[in-house]
Amino acid sequence: MRFIIRPQQPTLNLLLETNRYQQLWRQHSRQILRAFREVTGLDFQQRHITARVFQDSENDSGGPHRPMHLSGACVSDEDKLMILVHELAHRLLGGNALLPAALGLDTGEGITTETIQLYHHQLIYLFLYDVVERALGERYAAVCTRFEEPTRSRHPEYKQAWQWAMSMSYSERQQAMQRLAAEKFTRERWGERDASYEPPARNSDAWFRYLRDSKES
Repeated sequence: MRFIIRPQQPTLNLLLETNRYQQLWRQHSRQILRAFREVTGLDFQQRHITARVFQDSENDSGGPHRPMHLSGACVSDEDKLMILVHELAHRLLGGNALLPAALGLDTGEGITTETIQLYHHQLIYLFLYDVVERALGERYAAVCTRFEEPTRSRHPEYKQAWQWAMSMSYSERQQAMQRLAAEKFTRERWGERDASYEPPARNSDAWFRYLRDSKES
């Protein structure tokens, strides 16, 4: 997978911030990509992912036809790495048809944005901490916890999702990840689904119990 990071505008600050993102990715990309594969059993299905660095504090993973949005608000190198891993985690699941809508997780009429965000982050938090720890070591695993839980007070659903995933042991998260990965729909199979395909509806409570509880079937 080739990851291309560019500034949204050629201003001095954005050029400097983009250059730092690029340097960090060159330095750490090999171990990050290897850790994603080893922890999740999944491969990135997009051959190219493009990111744009903006002069704001927002981050977004984008999608197959929309670039990733990275913050160029002078965040630290530690936070830049956490942003990259976090947003790539969303893209890893999206490329394998493992996001909430593709899984049929009660994403119909009446569901709130906050609930959808909760589902998204329950899924990526099954593996995010373990990817960071394997790729970057214990120091960055502590940075990951600080970045994902306390600093996101504007989004309590992130904290709720983090606590749900981190209440499990590593082996429990791995078991849950294996169950999630078993639902993947990879690039070579995309042609099997036409534009009218709709995933079978799942009850979200039952689905997350299934992921978490080894006694569920």
